[in-house]
Amino acid sequence: MTERTKPIIRIKDASFRYSLDEESILLRDVNFSIYEGEHILLLGTSGSGKSMFVKSIMGLLFLDSGIYEAFDRSMKNPSSRILYNVRHKIGILPDKGILIQNRSVRSNLAFPLQFVANHSQSRANQIVDRILDENCLLPIQSCLPFELSINMIKTVGLLRALIFDPKLLILDDPIEGLDHEGFLFLRSILKKVREKGETTIFTLSRKPLLPIGVFSRYYEICEGRAIKEVDEARIVKLRENFYAPWSTDGGQLEEKATL
Repeated sequence: MTERTKPIIRIKDASFRYSLDEESILLRDVNFSIYEGEHILLLGTSGSGKSMFVKSIMGLLFLDSGIYEAFDRSMKNPSSRILYNVRHKIGILPDKGILIQNRSVRSNLAFPLQFVANHSQSRANQIVDRILDENCLLPIQSCLPFELSINMIKTVGLLRALIFDPKLLILDDPIEGLDHEGFLFLRSILKKVREKGETTIFTLSRKPLLPIGVFSRYYEICEGRAIKEVDEARIVKLRENFYAPWSTDGGQLEEKATL
């Protein structure tokens, strides 16, 4: 982990809701930060508020109180220009790897290049050709999302999230639904990202299956959607409780779940 200076994400005593007119607070008293070069894991059960927290970071929820700063920009009533600049530095893989349904794999990868970065079609095709070739995906380039397995949907979604070399990569339940082959493929891509060392990774998961040594710090969403920092011992305990109902051979399962 690099020496800490200013965090790229800083949330202090913050509460979020859907809009200025919405009375219900969705997340309350949040204290959370991500420093450049860290890899952070946030655990939370289904429905605990993980996706809401991602929306908060992306500026899709209203900051009701407290402080939220992203890349040295205040996210209190941010202008459209600030939102664009912040979001352009963030790549996100949603929990279901969401792709544009009426577009092929090639077109899904080209979309942000043409309509966000305003690249020409020929330049976008050059970049997409390289991505498809490097990841052995040329055989599925013409496939539509409904023709793909969840393995490939999440793989293509991850490659699209990485297309601008983001400063922050958000992975929302990245291994959910993957078989062992899909997991290994996803792991190989993330390994390249970590080795390159230019992208900070924030992973959210409902299951404590991800390895201990990869992450710099750990958080957990507790009762009442409170987000608190926890230590490795807590993660180990959650993992033991998760493995116990199905298998006494936790080591074998953990090997399959190692990033």
